Formats: sequence, C-alpha cells, structure tokens
Amino acid sequence: MRRIIADKRLKIRMTKNVKILNQDYENYKKVNNVLYTNNE
Repeated sequence: MRRIIADKRLKIRMTKNVKILNQDYENYKKVNNVLYTNNE
C-alpha cells in the first residue's frame, strides 16, 4: 500500500517537472525568435 502512494507522488512530481520543462522550452524558443529577428 505504501509503495503505491509513493509511486503516485513520484508520478505527480514527474509530470510537474515535465510541465515546467515545457514552459522553459517555450520561453527559450521565444527568446531565440527575438534574437533571430534582431539579427536579420
């Protein structure tokens, strides 16, 4: 029983990290687009 709860917590933590990573990637792409348009 304990192991299942720990598993769920781990999955929740993983999905949160993935969401944060996706946000960081979106921000990174935006910054890159700005840099590219300034260079042209």
